[in-house]
Amino acid sequence: MLCPAALIPKLILQEAWKSKVSCYCPLPDDLQKEFSGRVKGTISLDEISIPRYLGMTATSESHVFVDACKTSYGGCAFVRTVIPPTVKVQLVKAKARVAPIKDMFIPKLELVSCCTGTRLAHSIRLAIDFSDMPITF
Repeated sequence: MLCPAALIPKLILQEAWKSKVSCYCPLPDDLQKEFSGRVKGTISLDEISIPRYLGMTATSESHVFVDACKTSYGGCAFVRTVIPPTVKVQLVKAKARVAPIKDMFIPKLELVSCCTGTRLAHSIRLAIDFSDMPITF
């Protein structure tokens, strides 16, 4: 649930590494402004409630989505359960990573995000112990 909030400081830290700022020197003004703006935006995180119960049935399905861009890549996994007349979709796990400092092409980052998605699905399958649950990537 905190992947989007945790990714921004990682990106700012990577920008500081790229500009070769010493750990004893203050950040450049543009990075300081960006960081302080992001910190102000995360104050509302304490208002988020995260349900811990996964209501699954024998017809539940797992869906994994992945994506990548120049700066980051990641994936998320959901469990979809149909209990007539409603459909319940719940986030189970997500992972976000900063792209390497060395520039990579988007197709290669997409493949890395696919690897992240398969690892997510595998870890969820082991944790939930629903070996026959269908997974859609």
